[in-house]
Amino acid sequence: MRVFYLSYIFLQLSIEILGQITDTFTCVPNAQCPGGGGGGGDINPRVGPDLRIVSPTGATTTAAPTSTCPPGYVACTTLPKCGTPSVQPSTANGQATRGSLPWQAYLTNSAGTYIGGGMLLDSYHVLTAAHKTNESGIIVYMGVYNPQTDLSGNTMRSNVQSVSRYPSYNISTLRDDIAILRLSTPLTMSATAIAGCLPAAGRSFVGNDCIVAGWGQTNFNTYDAPTSILKQAIVRIIDAQTCLNSYSNANLLGTNAALYLDTQREICAGGSINIDACTKDGGSPLMCNDGTKYVAAGLVIWGKNCGMQNVYGVYVSVPSYRSWIDCVVRAFNSNQVPVCY
Repeated sequence: MRVFYLSYIFLQLSIEILGQITDTFTCVPNAQCPGGGGGGGDINPRVGPDLRIVSPTGATTTAAPTSTCPPGYVACTTLPKCGTPSVQPSTANGQATRGSLPWQAYLTNSAGTYIGGGMLLDSYHVLTAAHKTNESGIIVYMGVYNPQTDLSGNTMRSNVQSVSRYPSYNISTLRDDIAILRLSTPLTMSATAIAGCLPAAGRSFVGNDCIVAGWGQTNFNTYDAPTSILKQAIVRIIDAQTCLNSYSNANLLGTNAALYLDTQREICAGGSINIDACTKDGGSPLMCNDGTKYVAAGLVIWGKNCGMQNVYGVYVSVPSYRSWIDCVVRAFNSNQVPVCY
């Protein structure tokens, strides 16, 4: 991730309709609620995109609301609400503040090699890019800031039990590049493991300045991932046509731009020099602040080089897959194989 400085604005978004995680409670296994709660393949960089795999606390103590939690789960009101870190994120580009992005997941393979990022959905589920799930034996860590010291410290970890990729995911074009990880053991929700909020289906974030973070490379040709400190960049989400026009440049994707860029279900952000996600930031969430909570607008998937003027990072659009996300989580919680579209 290349990061320097850019102004940040707080966003005024409408109230989101949330699933497992809501604005008033969190669905968790009963035992986890304090007090019981309530009731890919390679792509030629000269032809296709550069895959980004190698390229105020809201806890309450009110009575539990009427919920739609799945069997075995309760509506817990004593845990932090989604998207509400106990440490306010910095508004500057560069190093993130420890504890300010508690939904940020750190993913490794079975050998312990860092493979990318993700976003915590609830105690059992992590949202990430499908191209991050090609590795075997994925392990999810929460509470990581400095991976050189934190992985052996007080971080939480869980092996991945199951993976659900979007059915039409295309590893060649990176269309529908989204997946959900079902963990083998639940994570304990805490100040260092707070779910990110999901947006309403169809929500537009164009024009908003949002945070993307990760441990990816600091430069496209600098192979320093994972970096020793979690980094963040503030990037503006732009309209699809501007992004398509940029990638249609002969020096980028040219006539292949429309093949790779899905203007209906992908979004673009950035376009400023040295302010961008980069190689191995893949799967990390793009989070927008609506004034009360952080909501996921997208997940890092691809780009061309990193941090170039008017060349945008491409993200899978989370609002476009909201119904699929809800369906997969419901299926996993019911011990069923997800059949969702």
